[in-house]
Amino acid sequence: MIGGIVEPNQIKLSNFEEKEIVGMYSKLDICSMQLNNSLGKNNSLLELITKHKTILFSINSLKYPELAGAVGKIIIQDLKELTTLKPVNQKINIVLDEFNVFASETIVNLINKSRSFNYQCFLSFQTINDLKTNNMNLTDTIFGNVSTIVCHNIKDPNTAEYVASVFGTKKPKN
Repeated sequence: MIGGIVEPNQIKLSNFEEKEIVGMYSKLDICSMQLNNSLGKNNSLLELITKHKTILFSINSLKYPELAGAVGKIIIQDLKELTTLKPVNQKINIVLDEFNVFASETIVNLINKSRSFNYQCFLSFQTINDLKTNNMNLTDTIFGNVSTIVCHNIKDPNTAEYVASVFGTKKPKN
């Protein structure tokens, strides 16, 4: 809304019947409860970070897949905005388990730009297929921007081939 005028592409919530948006309201309520449980009602993300607190966001992505992705993207956006607000020399570790839940251009942008702000991002995923989301393949971008790669037993042949191409191969000496 600009100056009290509704833009053509903007939809007023009052145009919907309550039954049409009750599911969305429930999801937002769950999101709000989980964020309050994680942060506490009287804490801000910036305050917790500047006090060197550990913050765990744990959203059940099996039970609430869309919600987990949406909330994850909101948290990542907040972390991007905090890069310039936090103390310059303070290091922040960001651990994203099951990275595919959050995978988007927003997180890639955070990874690319945040090193200069002392953010260290740790990503975990099962296969390179987890890096393909929303018609985007983030595989080359992610592997091109990380400095340390840790691999365990890789069972997916495509992932094994890709990782081998990243590390390079060498013939043993006789």
